[in-house]
Amino acid sequence: MQDFAACTVRRWRHGVERYLDTVPESVEAQTMGARLATEDCLISGQMQFQEALYRAAAYEAMYRVTFARQGVSDFASVPPIDYAQPGAPTDKAASARATLRRLADCAVRHGPLEARALILSPIGGPDESAAFAAVTPMVSACMPADATVNFSKISLRGYVGEALYRLSMAARGASALPS
Repeated sequence: MQDFAACTVRRWRHGVERYLDTVPESVEAQTMGARLATEDCLISGQMQFQEALYRAAAYEAMYRVTFARQGVSDFASVPPIDYAQPGAPTDKAASARATLRRLADCAVRHGPLEARALILSPIGGPDESAAFAAVTPMVSACMPADATVNFSKISLRGYVGEALYRLSMAARGASALPS
């Protein structure tokens, strides 16, 4: 999925940006995702489009293309990002996803270097394992006392990628503003 997302970002960056602005798992997201899932970026065979996995991989690809050659951003001046999206479902699963986004945001703010190392590491390699070990204390420190969340490594990586990209974009905008 990472290679596919990287290809779509290279070919249709503005379309991917518009897709990432949609409410996750909405009809609009599914429709836009299906438009991006063309054979042009498939290495071989067919792929069943999985919106959550593609979204996570797309945020990583956008971060790599936009920020991989820059140093880590300073998020001190970045105001809180509202991860509750208008029109998003309000069921338990949607609430859990919003909690995970806020958790990842907190972890990235506390450990931007560690988050960056995770997102730039190859999946399944020793660098990823080391990066997860470094990010885990930040995630634990950010866990709300009254929250119970379940997540896999791949989903945590996806939420960290989303937070890192969104915070980096916000920091870029904040640094461009006059003092």
